[in-house]
Amino acid sequence: MGVLQVNIRVSRYEEEGSQVTAFCDELGLAGFGHSREGAERNLKKVVLSFCRSLKRQGILGSALDVAGVSWKEVDDNLSGPIFV
Repeated sequence: MGVLQVNIRVSRYEEEGSQVTAFCDELGLAGFGHSREGAERNLKKVVLSFCRSLKRQGILGSALDVAGVSWKEVDDNLSGPIFV
């Protein structure tokens, strides 16, 4: 199986106490953790789950295009997003 490459950007981080949240404003998604790295790891999982859901609905490409997210289909399999 191949890969669908999705390039996302962490728009901003918010820190409250020991909690860090990483936001991808283009997709309206966020991930959290106890560090920036942990928040980014969680955000990647959230984006992957979101993309898999869109793919099941048959609207992945059009939804990413509307959001202005750079992506390219190398094959039919989804792997984790790439931060740019």
